[in-house]
Amino acid sequence: MRKKVIYVRRSLKQNKQKTSINTQITACLEVAKNNGWVIHDIYNEGDCSARKTSIEERPLLKQLLLDCQNGTIEKIIVFKRDRFARNTEQYLEILDHLLHAGVDIIFAADNEPPIFKGPIGNFIETVLAGIAEYEGENINNRLIESRRVGMKEGKWMAGAPPKYLKLRKDKTVYIEEVEKKIFKMIFEEFINSKSLTLRKIKKEMKSRNPKLNKFKLNLEEIIPRPLFKGKLIQHLKGKTYECPRILDDIRCVDDKIWEEANRKWSDLGFQREKKEGYQPILPSKFVCGRCKKIMKKGTKFYSCTLCKEKVEIEKIEEIVLQEVIMHLQNLANTREEELRKAILLRVVAPIQKKIDDAKKQISETQLDIEKETIKYARFKKNQSVFENLMKKYQDEVKIFNDLCFSKTVLEEKIRLFNIMKLDDMDFDSLSVYQKNILLDFIKEIRLKNGHYDIVVSYGTRKEHVS
Repeated sequence: MRKKVIYVRRSLKQNKQKTSINTQITACLEVAKNNGWVIHDIYNEGDCSARKTSIEERPLLKQLLLDCQNGTIEKIIVFKRDRFARNTEQYLEILDHLLHAGVDIIFAADNEPPIFKGPIGNFIETVLAGIAEYEGENINNRLIESRRVGMKEGKWMAGAPPKYLKLRKDKTVYIEEVEKKIFKMIFEEFINSKSLTLRKIKKEMKSRNPKLNKFKLNLEEIIPRPLFKGKLIQHLKGKTYECPRILDDIRCVDDKIWEEANRKWSDLGFQREKKEGYQPILPSKFVCGRCKKIMKKGTKFYSCTLCKEKVEIEKIEEIVLQEVIMHLQNLANTREEELRKAILLRVVAPIQKKIDDAKKQISETQLDIEKETIKYARFKKNQSVFENLMKKYQDEVKIFNDLCFSKTVLEEKIRLFNIMKLDDMDFDSLSVYQKNILLDFIKEIRLKNGHYDIVVSYGTRKEHVS
């Protein structure tokens, strides 16, 4: 007997998600009860994004599709379309899979229209999926924007707060008065200490002030942090946000004491701030010069365990990027015309011809669709012809968009050489898009016995930088 099942999923934490798992299950069970259906199973995906994750990363959805393919599922009750996916392409893939398996899809939400079938139905489903994707992007952007606003208002919006902070229900933060006095005491004792190493300073502070014996003096996390002078700084999506006003609820010392402590911290040669881990820029470009395999990325080193080859990530990437920039600057200054012709003649011109041909083909297909639409509307015939034309049109538009994107990338490569002519240009001065283009020039870096060989390419030509 084929089963009737429920599928549920939510994207965010329960206090942020309008439609919780329990609400979805209740609504789906109500639909089953009203139709006299017995539910055999509930596929509960739990907290899982349908905007960024693939089908392979969603085990319950993957299992559901497999069960449908094996013919064990008759009906799926789901709250809304966006529970399957908030990505148009992924939703259409899931829908096609379910319909080909002969599965009925029933939506539990009152305002969700049923599945549309046929050629017009395919078009409507595509539109509805696009709306769900657009809505998902808007929800994400609104959440990020609300967090940004909250940060500027002095609320903690960046996950779990540091261990020194307490969080109120309205997201404002504070340090308890007893702890404020302790932190102030730590700053003052640090300023008055005479020792020259952290270990001896901590020992001296505790001997002078026995009250500090109860606490772990983690000076590396306390002294350099602006938090203790009332500045709330948070990080979101790679950007830093600082509350524009001083927060008295977290302020333990005034500016004078904080600055004096940090001057001493700096004079003694201590690290001012805890250094964040370096994020590799070229993780898949490094190749072992002996076994020719891509080197493994560790926390600090690229390494080949087979050949025992190892190099420090941050150091080698800084050298490679600087050498590639210098190489491209030299090319831009000495062989600019040659480079332009190589890229234009060998790559850009052929793509432009393909773009023109694709555009012409799309126009012809649009005319054919208009003709078949009129015939179908009048005689209700040739449905398969209309469906084939719609599929052909979608494929042609995808090809056209891919070609346009490829041309844009290549044109940006050419424009990059103008930037390379600036003597003071460095990697950090480029935009994110330009950085990606620059990195695309680097094909591989071969490492052997501590020496490296950088291979770059442009057009159809390859060169060795070092």
